Amino acid sequence: MKELGISHIIQVTDIPTPRFPGEFVYKVIPVPDMDETNLIKHFPDTYTFIHNALESGRKVLVHCMAGASRSVTIVCAYLMREQKMSAADALKHVQSLRQVAEPNDGFMTQLLLYSQIEYDVNVNRTAYRRFLIASDAAQREMLGYIEDMTLAADPLNAPARAAGVPGTGAA
Repeated sequence: MKELGISHIIQVTDIPTPRFPGEFVYKVIPVPDMDETNLIKHFPDTYTFIHNALESGRKVLVHCMAGASRSVTIVCAYLMREQKMSAADALKHVQSLRQVAEPNDGFMTQLLLYSQIEYDVNVNRTAYRRFLIASDAAQREMLGYIEDMTLAADPLNAPARAAGVPGTGAA
């Protein structure tokens, strides 16, 4: 890899330990290749990682286990934001270079959402909040529990609370 000028690696695998920790700059995203995996939450950080490396004249390798779904999704998300490409065009471009490129259905949905929310992965975006709720519901159905979840009123749309009125949460 060093012969190719690669200095930065994004590792998107179930295995969180980098193989060559002292030789490359790593960004590790330990996620499974499943439709229900929330990969979109990593798009802002991976975009910045790739962008900064390329801006400084470095080369980046993005890999997963098969090089078909997780890594392709990260590269497509980068291309979409950087080149203002649609999800379909970004995928076609990657497929022109790597024929096995085929994100799973859940990741394709997340790429479409990424475009819809204008690359702003933020809980203030209604479409993103809906995605998070649906993801949590799918996780609950599959695992029988939800790992991390915080529910609260939308601060932008919640009615004002009356001070000292019982049942409003105000003191």
